[in-house]
Amino acid sequence: MARWLFAGFAAVSLVVLFAWWPSPIRVSVVDNEEPVRVADLLGEETEGFKRALTPRPFAFPADHGAHPEYRHEWWYVTGNLETPSGRPYGYQFTLFRFALTPEPPQRSTAWAAQSVYLGHLAVTDIEAMRFHTRQKLSRGGALGLAGASVEPVIIWLEDWQIQGKEATHWPLRIQAQTNDLGIDITLHPEKPVVLQGDRGLSRKGPQPGNASYYY
Repeated sequence: MARWLFAGFAAVSLVVLFAWWPSPIRVSVVDNEEPVRVADLLGEETEGFKRALTPRPFAFPADHGAHPEYRHEWWYVTGNLETPSGRPYGYQFTLFRFALTPEPPQRSTAWAAQSVYLGHLAVTDIEAMRFHTRQKLSRGGALGLAGASVEPVIIWLEDWQIQGKEATHWPLRIQAQTNDLGIDITLHPEKPVVLQGDRGLSRKGPQPGNASYYY
């Protein structure tokens, strides 16, 4: 897992994965006319999607963006930090992309979505022994509610986002705010990208395609 240091006191990790793996739940929703449960988005239907079968070359900043040819994808940041007085906190922020269909929706409405984005925010107050979580869900590609771009690097879900500078995509600013919980931090790199597993192919089981591309 790639490691960086920010603000002089917090070890953090930024990882982007795009993957497919089996799940006991199958998805039948394509046109999104019926409500979609989050559990349904983890289905095992793979027709039309690429799978993580063999190592592949990585290219940056392009691979910081979305890979709609794969069924599932997620970007996450984790870290530990301290206040100026030394009080410790932990945090985790993840943006998930779940594809509804491998092809763009063939509908004229601006609400048509090819994917769903889910955001998860967690903050641990270690001294108080309290764990706080929040989440939000929205359509990807519809009305600009959620998505991912490369120039500049930005992955967003409404007002939650991971955003880099246009030229170098560093530093990265992480912003996620609710009415009672939020983070706003800036990350600077300490080392280059580290590829996990076999040159970035992280196997989750013995069967072909039961893996993710992971850095």
